[in-house]
Amino acid sequence: MKNQLLPHGNKLLQSIERLGNLTVECKGDPEKMMTVNPDNLALSAFLEIEPLQAAIFSVIFILNFKSTSVDINESLR
Repeated sequence: MKNQLLPHGNKLLQSIERLGNLTVECKGDPEKMMTVNPDNLALSAFLEIEPLQAAIFSVIFILNFKSTSVDINESLR
């Protein structure tokens, strides 16, 4: 993906938020989490990771804003 297509600043945070919310709505179903969408593709390209990893990253990122630590049990709810 070309560098100018990668999200920056607020757009990156918005992509993380949208992807995290979508992942939570999917209740962790990998098939649904892998759904091709611009936020997942952009975030995975920006972080240079797989789309599933980007989805998991976004959930952990959002959970981290709710408290100072992230517990694996929180992601299972």
